Amino acid sequence: MGYWGDLKDDDEGMAPPTAAAPVAQRFPSIVYNVPEHTREALQLWIDEGQLPGDFVRSVLENDLRNAVTRADFMNAGRLKDIIDFLNMEAPSPCWGSRENVLAWALRFAQEREKP
Repeated sequence: MGYWGDLKDDDEGMAPPTAAAPVAQRFPSIVYNVPEHTREALQLWIDEGQLPGDFVRSVLENDLRNAVTRADFMNAGRLKDIIDFLNMEAPSPCWGSRENVLAWALRFAQEREKP
C-alpha cells in the first residue's frame, strides 16, 4: 500500500493531499526528509510569499555557494532532499533564480496591498 494509504484518520491530523490543503499537509517532511523548520519556511514562501531566511532564500535563488555556507546542522546534509521537494512540488515560478524569487515576492506584496 502507498504512503497515503497507510495513514489512518488519527495519524497526526494528516490526510491525503488535496489542492486546497497547505503544502505542509500535502507533502509532509517525512516524504522528502526536509527538516521541519525548513518545510515550514518553504510552506510560507509557496503559499503566502513570506520571505524566508538566508539559507532557504539562497536555495530558492539557486545560489549553491551561499546555501552551503548558510545551512544549519540540520539542513547541511539535506540539501538534496530540499531540492527534490522543490523540483517535484513547488511551482516553478517561485524558485530557481533570483529573478523568480523577486517576482514571486512582488506578486504577493501586490496582493497584500489591494484594498
